[in-house]
Amino acid sequence: MGRSALTYLERPMPDDLAHLNLTFLAVAREFARSHPEEAFIRLGLDREACALLANLSLPDLQRLARSGALIFRLAQSPGQLAANLTLARRDPLLSEVHLLLSAEPA
Repeated sequence: MGRSALTYLERPMPDDLAHLNLTFLAVAREFARSHPEEAFIRLGLDREACALLANLSLPDLQRLARSGALIFRLAQSPGQLAANLTLARRDPLLSEVHLLLSAEPA
C-alpha cells in the first residue's frame, strides 16, 4: 500500500528538488519582472499571482523552494508533450507558436 501525500510532504524536501524549485522560481520571478504581460501567459498564472511572484525576495523564494511541494511541474498532458516534441523536431519556430497558443492561463 502506498503512502499518503501528506506523509511525503512532512519529510524534508530532497536537495535536488529544492534546487529545481529555486531555479524555476528565480527564473520565473525575473521573467515576471521583465515581461509581466507575457509572463502570466507563459507561466500559466493569473495576473495577481504573477505580480506577487515578481515582488518576492530571495529569502521568500528559498522558503518556497523548500516548502515540501514541487513548484515546477509539467503543465501538459502526455499527448501535448508528444505533439510539441514532434513540432520541435520539425520546426523550432512552429513549436514556439504552438506552445503559446496551447497555454492555458490558470
